[in-house]
Amino acid sequence: MKFKDYEEVFTPSHPVILHDFFVGREQELSDLSRGLRRPGEVPVIVGSRGVGKTSLVIQCLRNISKNVIRITCFDGMSFDNISKSLLKEIGISTSTSEYSKETKLGAEGSLKIFSSKIGSIGERKITETEKGFAKKILKPWDLFCILRDIKEKIFFVIDEYDRISPEDKIVHTNVADFLKCIADHFDELDSRFIIVGISETAVALLGEHRSIERSAKEIYLRPLRREDIHYFLTEAEENLKFKFHSLVKTRIINFSMGYPYYVHLIGVNSIDAMKDRIGEKIKNEKHRVITEEDFINGIKASVRRVFNSNLSKYKNDMKELTEKEILIIKELCVLDDRTSIKRELLRKNIVIKNKITAIEFDSILLNMQQTKKIIYVSRNSDTVRFTDPLLAPFLRTWYYKSEMIPYSIKVDANQFNIFDNK
Repeated sequence: MKFKDYEEVFTPSHPVILHDFFVGREQELSDLSRGLRRPGEVPVIVGSRGVGKTSLVIQCLRNISKNVIRITCFDGMSFDNISKSLLKEIGISTSTSEYSKETKLGAEGSLKIFSSKIGSIGERKITETEKGFAKKILKPWDLFCILRDIKEKIFFVIDEYDRISPEDKIVHTNVADFLKCIADHFDELDSRFIIVGISETAVALLGEHRSIERSAKEIYLRPLRREDIHYFLTEAEENLKFKFHSLVKTRIINFSMGYPYYVHLIGVNSIDAMKDRIGEKIKNEKHRVITEEDFINGIKASVRRVFNSNLSKYKNDMKELTEKEILIIKELCVLDDRTSIKRELLRKNIVIKNKITAIEFDSILLNMQQTKKIIYVSRNSDTVRFTDPLLAPFLRTWYYKSEMIPYSIKVDANQFNIFDNK
C-alpha cells in the first residue's frame, strides 16, 4: 500500500472495505455470522449514526459476492416497495402486468401463485397467463412464497430501515409478519435477511411485535474503544508511510468519542490539509507529518461537510441558538461517557458555572427539545443527550480546540460560528 491510497483507508463517504482497517468489532462479526447460520433468525443491526453498521455487514459478507442483494429504504416506503425492490434486484420483473407462456406439464399438472391456467389436467402442453406484479400489492406471504421458489441462497440486506417512520404501523406490521413467515417456515427458505437502521434497540426500530422478539437477533453497535481507534490510526500510519503529530493523534482519539465516521472524516481532511501545505514535498516520507495546523484545517473542513450532509437538518437551528442554549450544549460536549447525563447533574453544573436559575434551565431545555429538537430528554431515566449522538464529537471538537490544541489560538474559537466558510 502506498501513501496515495489514503482515501481507501480513510473512507467517510462509504463503508470500510479493507478488512485490515475494520477494527474493534470481533464480537459483533461473530454474532452476525452466527445469526446468518441459523435458519429462521434475522439479524437486526442497530446503533447510532456513523458507528459502522453497514461496514459490519460488508465485512461479514465480504467473501460472498454474487449472492448479496442490498436495498436502501426511503421515506414513505411501503412493504410493497420493499418487496418489489428486493425482487427487482434479483432480476424478477415487477413492471409487467401480464404475459403468456407455454408450459409442459405432467399428468397431474400444478398450481402456481399469481397464475391462471388455460387447459385441463393431463394435457402435455398448456398456455399460462402469468400475472405480473405491476398491479398487485405484495403481502408478506406473497414475498415469502416467491423467494421460497428460488432455489438459491441469497443474502438480502435492508439498509437504512430507520427512514421508515415509527408511526407507519402498517409497514412495521407487515415486516413483522414476514419475519414470522421466515421463522415458521425456516426449513423452506434458505435465503437470509439482515435489517440495518439507526436505533437503540431492534424493537424501537421495527416496532413491538411478538414475532420481532422471537425472530430478530439484535446486534447493537456501541462506539469503539479508544484502543481500537489508536490501533486503526497506527495501522494507517504504518501502511501509508506518514505520521500524525502525537498531540493530534491523541486529540482525534479523545474527540471522536468512539465514532468511526468522525475518525475517517477528520483523518482524510487532515491529510488533504497536509498535502496542500507541503506541496511537492509530499513525495518525501519524512515530510508527511500531520501537524496541529493541518488538524485545525481538517476540523474546519469536516465540520462544514458534516453539517451540510449527515447533520444538515440541525444546521439552521444551531445557527439560531441563544447564548444560554449554547452554554447547555457546551456542557454536554465535555461529557466523556459517550451516552447521556442525568438532568439533575446537568442542571447543577449549569447553575453553578453560569448565571442561570434552575427554573430558567428547565425552560431552556424544554424549548431545545420541543422546538429545536437538538436535545433529547428521556422520560424514563430523566437523562439528557443530543438527539443525534453524532453531534457530540463534532461540537466537542469545535468548542474545545482552543483549549486542547495550542495552535488553534490563531483561530477565532470564541464564536459559535462553526459554519463559516473561511
